[in-house]
Amino acid sequence: MGVWDSMRELNGKGMAALNAGRYEDAIYALRCAVRLAGRADQGTAEAALRNNLALVFQQAGFVEEAENHFRVAMYQLAGRTGRATPLYGAIARNLARLRGPAAS
Repeated sequence: MGVWDSMRELNGKGMAALNAGRYEDAIYALRCAVRLAGRADQGTAEAALRNNLALVFQQAGFVEEAENHFRVAMYQLAGRTGRATPLYGAIARNLARLRGPAAS
């Protein structure tokens, strides 16, 4: 199995675990995927995976961890693809929702 297949499988497992409310399993799978993407120098994929990991942390009530992963993902994308991408916009919106209307 190649790196992309492994990242895709781990992402799928993580998101399925999130949807089932199994946050620890989701965090584990997505952290593994993020590490794999980092080792393979796949920054854009890593940013997308960090976004998903942040969503898990958000759902689990770990706001600081979620914010950290959203910010790192945005930083990675800004350096690789710029800010004018759909993925960057999606992550920025997720971060804004995390902060809520009082922080806007």
